[in-house]
Amino acid sequence: MLKDQGYDLIGLFMKNWHDETVQYQTNARWLEDSNDAMLVAEN
Repeated sequence: MLKDQGYDLIGLFMKNWHDETVQYQTNARWLEDSNDAMLVAEN
């Protein structure tokens, strides 16, 4: 709605942790959330 009214919008996704002891998992929930945010920002 705001974009339709002429506002310039930005999107932000924050992953607020860094733990090197946790191994990267392709099924990590934050990864799906990040991809969802990217898709929304593109449209």
